[in-house]
Amino acid sequence: MNTYAEANKRQTPPGQTPEDGALVVRAVLDDGASHAAELQRFTLTTAGLFRAGNERAALDHYIELLGGFDMLIRALADVAFVLGVDFSTTPVGNVTLERFVSQLNTLLQETMAAQQRKDWVLIADLLEYELAPHLEQWRELFAALGDKAAR
Repeated sequence: MNTYAEANKRQTPPGQTPEDGALVVRAVLDDGASHAAELQRFTLTTAGLFRAGNERAALDHYIELLGGFDMLIRALADVAFVLGVDFSTTPVGNVTLERFVSQLNTLLQETMAAQQRKDWVLIADLLEYELAPHLEQWRELFAALGDKAAR
């Protein structure tokens, strides 16, 4: 997934218009929503591997999953910066964007603690019942930011 900063490096500033920048932001938002959907599917697959007792494959997936979350957060931060989004006041459902991101961080910390304890059932539960639904909200968030970018 390309973040705005990465995409912006590839732009040629001479002759670039504001519309070009808006197209880049829109592409990053679309990519973010798509990445969230892929990450949601991957989260459920990883949970299934843990439930099946396939620890090696599950842990490999889990490590890849953590990298996917990092990419998702970086894309959000880049787009929010460009759009001037205030994390402390922007609502996402019934919480602020700041709290929404904090909830993800808490969930990821819980999965890492369970992984350190080798509690595969808890990891599977957290992935399937907490993180996967949270990723659906990420898709909605990127769509809402797309609406803001269109204004």
